Amino acid sequence: MKKKIMKSILALTMVAAFIFGVTNTSVYASNEKEYDDTATVCDMELGENTDNSGEYFRFITNPNSRMESDGSFTFSYSWKMQSDYFKPANSSIKVYATATSSTSNKTYYISLYKYNSSGDDKLVDKIKYTADGTSQYYQFTGLSTSSEYYLYFTLPLTSSAQITGTGKVVSIK
Repeated sequence: MKKKIMKSILALTMVAAFIFGVTNTSVYASNEKEYDDTATVCDMELGENTDNSGEYFRFITNPNSRMESDGSFTFSYSWKMQSDYFKPANSSIKVYATATSSTSNKTYYISLYKYNSSGDDKLVDKIKYTADGTSQYYQFTGLSTSSEYYLYFTLPLTSSAQITGTGKVVSIK
């Protein structure tokens, strides 16, 4: 009788472990998000930025401003960073970036948000870039020329890298 009870408990435990294991795996897998990758380009020559002395996002022509009319900028960050607000000149913009990483983790993300004065900013898209020194870009489409947008730079949660680089937003007002 004792063996029969032990077998029943063992069988129930195995069934429960299987059910909960499959359920947890399924929930985890469904929460994963695939991010679009950038295209590697040769048509945009971006200068090299080696200043990783701190965290900043600034536009090259006027360092006191974060957005210039030509869209050129330099950046360095180790967790997250937000650009200034800008309006697109057309219904699409291209975000070019060339960056390096202080560690072997070279993944970073550039997200485009549509600004809303009520505080409910809308994510347009989050794009995966690689900080390997190559010039990369992504074209964001379906934008409104009367709305304000901003870039938001992040790293994977497990990364301790400092990402340093240059970029350009084409075309903004």
